[in-house]
Amino acid sequence: MNTITQITTRRQAIIKYAEKKGVTAAARRYNVGRASIYRWIERYDGTLESLKNRSHRPHSHPNQHTEEEIELIKRMRKKNKHTGLIVFWVKLRQWFNPQKVDKKKEKKYNRSKQASRKTSRRKNK
Repeated sequence: MNTITQITTRRQAIIKYAEKKGVTAAARRYNVGRASIYRWIERYDGTLESLKNRSHRPHSHPNQHTEEEIELIKRMRKKNKHTGLIVFWVKLRQWFNPQKVDKKKEKKYNRSKQASRKTSRRKNK
């Protein structure tokens, strides 16, 4: 038997038991939270399809990257394979929002850049 069908038939049995004995008794017997049973009762329209799990994925994301940004990130990553996440973040912020660059993050980026230069100079000597 399919696991989705097993889950939905179990939920249907819980709902029927809750109708006869009450939600609290059903929650105790089937070791399920009462809130879940109330949610299933509200959703149940007589079909097993209505008791299936629903996706928790959001319909949209307000900060989602545009296609242009994704292509730029891919190109940058291809050219600079060993560059860290902070460097990419600062460069992208400067590229797309030059007015809104966070000064603290920029200083941190500059310090990490200087530190990497110092270590590379030490290696070269």
